[in-house]
Amino acid sequence: MCFLHDMPDAVNCGMDFHENMRRVRLDAGLTQAEAALRMGKRVGDWSRWEPGRRKPCVSIAERIAKALEVDVGELFK
Repeated sequence: MCFLHDMPDAVNCGMDFHENMRRVRLDAGLTQAEAALRMGKRVGDWSRWEPGRRKPCVSIAERIAKALEVDVGELFK
């Protein structure tokens, strides 16, 4: 699995990542369930990443950006 805090490829997320993830999702008019569905994940996964309870790995961060139709860099601004 790709969301554990201690994985070597886990994204070094500051609060900005999680805040941006929420902001971009809301700007797109998506619920957490809709955004999760776009990337083939469960809403439970999304609901752990967005508030920062779990850190996504790099490949998941890229899939989050794709689901939100933004460049992955937008999530790290």
